[in-house]
Amino acid sequence: MSSEPLLSPYASLGRRFLALLLDFMILSIPCAIAGHVVPVVGSLVVLFFYAPILESSEMRATLGKHLVGIQVADPMGRRISLRAATVRNILKFVSSVLLFIGFFFALFTQKKQTLHDLLADTLVVYGRRECSIADAWMASVRELFHSGPLSQLERLQALRDRGTLTEEEFQEQKRKILSR
Repeated sequence: MSSEPLLSPYASLGRRFLALLLDFMILSIPCAIAGHVVPVVGSLVVLFFYAPILESSEMRATLGKHLVGIQVADPMGRRISLRAATVRNILKFVSSVLLFIGFFFALFTQKKQTLHDLLADTLVVYGRRECSIADAWMASVRELFHSGPLSQLERLQALRDRGTLTEEEFQEQKRKILSR
């Protein structure tokens, strides 16, 4: 990326389309193989474990986005949740099928948000996290499969240890988790 200051922190539509094209090229072979092994569902599984997992990971970007120097964030600039990333990517797929109509919203919104960004409450901004792609992906997949009560209690304990939660708040949340 250039060292010149950007006029806007929000990624341009051109840069986003380039990232989409790169992602399409990156995924064409894995989707073809998975679709051949398990028709229809195989490709969908590859797509799910690609964009939503990577965009909700510490990397905050698909490989295409990472290569062009953009990333996905919530309105506060933080990492998005897997839920937001999944909603965003389902809507992006729908928009793509409908002649990319949802992408053109970016031309008319102040923060260059597409329809799928608006509905998922996300932003695409310039920036790149320098972290291991494989590690970020694996950590995100682990979070997906380890979101049960034990993981929730561990996170709750960490919040209490940092002083973010009082002992009373910790006990109340702990009771809620254990009663499910």
